[in-house]
Amino acid sequence: MKAWTSAVVGRLASKLKVHGPLANGTVGEFGSSTEKPPFWFGGRILAIDGKRVIVPDVGKFFMPIVGDAEFREAGDFCYLARLHEWLGEDEQAEAVLAEAEALYPDYWEVPFQRASFRARTGDFDRAVGPAERATEMAPWKTQTWELLGQVYSDVGRATQAEAARNRTEAVQRVRSQLTDEIDAI
Repeated sequence: MKAWTSAVVGRLASKLKVHGPLANGTVGEFGSSTEKPPFWFGGRILAIDGKRVIVPDVGKFFMPIVGDAEFREAGDFCYLARLHEWLGEDEQAEAVLAEAEALYPDYWEVPFQRASFRARTGDFDRAVGPAERATEMAPWKTQTWELLGQVYSDVGRATQAEAARNRTEAVQRVRSQLTDEIDAI
């Protein structure tokens, strides 16, 4: 019963077109693995009184769920941290990730999100460690290698960036092969 939370919220965010920031200063679909640019309203991010717009129920959902030890999941903390980041509440986002890391030290997405946040703010040097940790924890996830390659590139480590990009491609090949084998059954 626990697994439904992140799936439901991901779908809700996509259906409601809730958007999150991208590294280049534009916005993308919140929670999307590809974070595509959304429809622009007059070329600006939709805001009211200088505050970015979110669906209030999304925040209302995550605040209590992360406090409920019976129903929370590690991914719930990551969604809540992204909401805080989107609202410009970077310290709260870091605090949520620190709590998630204390409760779920082996969950790969916590260092992945920390590295992503830091990269989006241009703090590339501090993004390297969490990006490396994410690839150690989830070497089968192409997005961990993609992020690591980008962060290495951003700090001028061209050789390591190329190796991470090559690893991304290798992981994707294996994943595609496994998918083909499963589909053939």
